[in-house]
Amino acid sequence: MGRSGSLNVITEGAVVVALCVALSFIPLQTPHGAIDIQLGAIPMILYAFRRGPYLGMVAGLLWGLVQIVDGQAMKNFLSVLQLLMEYPLAYACLGLAGIFSTGIKRNITRRRLTTAVMIVSGVVLATLIAWTWRYLAGAFVWSQYAPKSVNPFLYSLVFNGTSAALNLALSTVVLLILANVAPKLFIPKDEKKV
Repeated sequence: MGRSGSLNVITEGAVVVALCVALSFIPLQTPHGAIDIQLGAIPMILYAFRRGPYLGMVAGLLWGLVQIVDGQAMKNFLSVLQLLMEYPLAYACLGLAGIFSTGIKRNITRRRLTTAVMIVSGVVLATLIAWTWRYLAGAFVWSQYAPKSVNPFLYSLVFNGTSAALNLALSTVVLLILANVAPKLFIPKDEKKV
């Protein structure tokens, strides 16, 4: 990849991170964050499908760090470990969807079922691994807010699992629609055909 290709990747990554941060200002959560819909997961996973897992994870990590720097994450600050688990680590894991990048790009215009399976697999993988970090933070840090009679692991499972399921469903539906109506979004112009 030449200099202009590298510049395109960096610019695209910066735009995606900025879009994710902007989308995080749209309040889609219940009081106390019991349900938290993260619209930024959609462009982040799409970026990972376009650019692969490494660049997807770097962009996700940057999104998590920006959430800390701009103060959004600090509204929920309990400990440094909790902050790292719920933001940079969880958001970086969204980039793991990029593991399916090559297969999606290879099949996006020809094999719709194969592409759909890969998109769903990528979203499920990324969401579940990101959710695992939030689940662990909930079980070990946020559990102090659980009712005394409730097991902290069960509390975190229900509390974070609902959000994970809703985010997974929303991301899957939107990305499948995009694959059908705008498949070229999944293939960068500066990349050779796979």
